[in-house]
Amino acid sequence: MKTQIMSSLGEGARPVDALVGLLRDELTSHDTLLHLERQKREAILARNGKTLKEIATAQAAELHKIELLDSQREKAVRKIMAADISGEIRLRDVIESPSVSSTQKAELSKYHTALNLALAELKTLSEGNTKMLVDNRNLFKKMIEGLAGRQGENSTHGFFTADTTPKAQTKASLRPVLIDAAC
Repeated sequence: MKTQIMSSLGEGARPVDALVGLLRDELTSHDTLLHLERQKREAILARNGKTLKEIATAQAAELHKIELLDSQREKAVRKIMAADISGEIRLRDVIESPSVSSTQKAELSKYHTALNLALAELKTLSEGNTKMLVDNRNLFKKMIEGLAGRQGENSTHGFFTADTTPKAQTKASLRPVLIDAAC
């Protein structure tokens, strides 16, 4: 599935106006990602795997959209700078360019700041969500290990031996443990 991104200003727009439109679209996509990260946090806390999967799918689609916008933004920036510079041209370079009017500089600066703030918040939320997922995984791993260890110590149903030799205990700790995932 190929996503088409069209600037609201169309093909014949001036390069700076086209860039502003692309930045506006990009900011909207980043706001969508922020919303999804907040939903992800709620799903993690609720341990709702189905919702987490849906959010991951929506995030992947939004990230693809941002990649397309970035590509179009790079082309617009090169048009504004009127150069075929091989290196990366940052938005700050465009804002400082003499070919951009003061009104355009103000508008570009507004989007530059908003995007930087959105990216910083997105990074913070994403890192927090990742930490919660890792912590949850580690908690469940410890719970499973604890259940396996307790079952070996308390079992009198012939599943584990009363032999206390290290070899027998290692063998006993490798027995499978079934856990109801619906808990």
